[in-house]
Amino acid sequence: MENIDPYSSPESRLDVGVTVETYQPKFFALKGRIGRMRYLAYGMVVSVIGCLLIFPPMIMMIASGERASPDHMLLAFRLSSLILALPNMIIMKRRLNDLDHSGWWALLFFVPIVNALLGLYLLFRPGREALNRFGPPPAPNTRGIIFLGVGVPILVMLMGILAAIAIPQYQAYIKHTHQMQQH
Repeated sequence: MENIDPYSSPESRLDVGVTVETYQPKFFALKGRIGRMRYLAYGMVVSVIGCLLIFPPMIMMIASGERASPDHMLLAFRLSSLILALPNMIIMKRRLNDLDHSGWWALLFFVPIVNALLGLYLLFRPGREALNRFGPPPAPNTRGIIFLGVGVPILVMLMGILAAIAIPQYQAYIKHTHQMQQH
C-alpha cells in the first residue's frame, strides 16, 4: 500500500511474527496461571460448593424445629472453612503466579486486614501478559468463565436475599401451626 502524502510516516505492522504462547487453564490444576476473571469465577465455584455442603444440614435442623446450639453452628462453620481453605489457597497461588509472585504470599490471607488488601490486589491487578517464571499466560476467557465470574455472584446474592426473607417466614409459619394445634 502506498502512502499518498509524501510527508507521512510509512505504514507498517510492528507485531508481525510476534506470537504469545498461551495455555488453557484447568479448574483442578495445581500449577499454572489464572487471570482475574478466572480467579473470581473459580472462587465462586468453590464458594457455591461450600454452600451446598453446609446449608442443607443447617436447613434440616431449622426445618425440624430444633434450635441449633451456637457450638454446633461454630463447629459446622469451622469444618466448612477447613474444607474450603485448600482449594481457595490453590486458586490464590495460581493468581499470584500470574502476577509473577510466589504462591507463599497466599499465606498473607490469614493475617487480618492484610487479607482484604491481598484480595483487592488479586482482583484488580492485571497479570503479566508475557511468559514469566511460572509459565505462559492463560488463554483468553470463554463465555462460561465470564458467566461464572459475573452471573453466579448475582445469583448467589439473590438466593441470599430470598433465604433471608423465606426462612423467618417459614419459622413464623411453623410457630403459628404449633400454636394452632395446641388450641
